[in-house]
Amino acid sequence: MKSRRILSIIGLILAAVLLLCAGCANEKSLAPATVSTTQTPTEPASMGHLRLSVSFDDDADYVEYTSDELGGNFSEKLIYNFNITSVTIDIGGQSMPLNEALRDGFITEEEIFCDARLDAREGFCEETCESLNGLTNFTFAYPDYNLRLLYDIYESPNGEQRLISEMVIYEKNVILLPCHLFVDEETGDIYDREDWGLSFEITEVSPTGLTLRCTQSGGQLIGQPEIQSYWLVSYNGEDLTRNDGFEAAPSLNATLQTDDVTELTIDWTEPYGELSSGEYELVLWIKDIYDESQKHPLMRNFYDTQIYTVRFTVS
Repeated sequence: MKSRRILSIIGLILAAVLLLCAGCANEKSLAPATVSTTQTPTEPASMGHLRLSVSFDDDADYVEYTSDELGGNFSEKLIYNFNITSVTIDIGGQSMPLNEALRDGFITEEEIFCDARLDAREGFCEETCESLNGLTNFTFAYPDYNLRLLYDIYESPNGEQRLISEMVIYEKNVILLPCHLFVDEETGDIYDREDWGLSFEITEVSPTGLTLRCTQSGGQLIGQPEIQSYWLVSYNGEDLTRNDGFEAAPSLNATLQTDDVTELTIDWTEPYGELSSGEYELVLWIKDIYDESQKHPLMRNFYDTQIYTVRFTVS
């Protein structure tokens, strides 16, 4: 079980996603409203198929369980939104924590999805669905909580297909925007990143900055790529807090030449100071700058902002 944190690149990308979707953003485009909660758990539906009991607390943190912690269920995560302390499930008259029931094989993600849809069909909850960039988000509104389920094949621009499955339990008066931005934990890239023909190489590194070589060739850019801002992520177990007191990503505003190579120097002395020796990641927020007249009238569902990451070592 893990609390939300901004140390990892996944967390940062999810935060950026919130800006892109304005939700995707953590992870997950959550927009909590003013809430009135109780610490008393809800009772599972007396005759529903999916019998969950949800406990609330105003001080509860955002909680997530990975697929490895769930016995291979949910390729992405099981998430309890803020103010939810725990969730139990009734299986054959026996109550147990939902994450443990999934981990120990008492129930599977497929059974949860089927049970929720049966509950909607039989009137125990209300089902709605919304598709964004080809990924369908199912929402089940139960009397005391909402349940968001994703179970869909997602095709990325490079032709790869992945089964995306995720479960989010959240309060009734929280708005959860549809999510389609999921991150490859091995590369730190979102699955559906478009090919802009960009590649990056770090040629020089010091504790206070680096030189970045940017190559652009081909791809599906509409206009001119521009690195608008950046931030740094530490893989040394440290929290890279800003020295200047700002939370926004440091601006860069560097235009990259198309079908050419652009070299630029990034000096992070002011926002971050000197970095200690170790492994880091440079996260680049890049925007496709174009005039509306450059867009084909049939173009839709494309990005004008994407995130790129580059690993580096400070000696």
